[in-house]
Amino acid sequence: MVCRQGPGVTGRTLAALSRFGRFRTGGYPQVILGVVDRTGDGSPATLADGIEELIAAEPPFDDLLERVVPVERSVLFRREDVTETLCEELNDCGPRLAGRSFHVRTHLRGLKGRVEHPAVERALGAFLSERAQASGVAARVTFNDPDIIVAVEVAGQRVGYAFLDRELRNSGRVRVK
Repeated sequence: MVCRQGPGVTGRTLAALSRFGRFRTGGYPQVILGVVDRTGDGSPATLADGIEELIAAEPPFDDLLERVVPVERSVLFRREDVTETLCEELNDCGPRLAGRSFHVRTHLRGLKGRVEHPAVERALGAFLSERAQASGVAARVTFNDPDIIVAVEVAGQRVGYAFLDRELRNSGRVRVK
């Protein structure tokens, strides 16, 4: 997630998020990374579920966040080319996109000057289209309200991804730029 700018915003955001899991600064300005605890203590099952609760809190938590992207999985990558790691990770995800519209959105922190995000988005989009077709039904790339946005977040040597459907994006709990 990305905090808004301002004095003390990152600290206040980390404090508010602490009840959902383990969070820390991500090594880049305003970036927070974390793992959500999935305990049976009555707290929201995921960070996305808890965002509404935090927005309603006093003072309003919504003023602290610019963008929230809950990732399904994150992995370390050792290669220069993050695209290769992503293709290996998403090799079996074709059926999730089959018959649906989608596009890929990336934020590549720590790769400035080495990798350009449009190249990663195009390559990963083509790969996922191919995998959807191989599963039996083609997927369609569109930027106008797609069924799924494949969100990719890189912070240093860690890459995370999520398949964000329209319902989750329209809930107000997730913000993808």
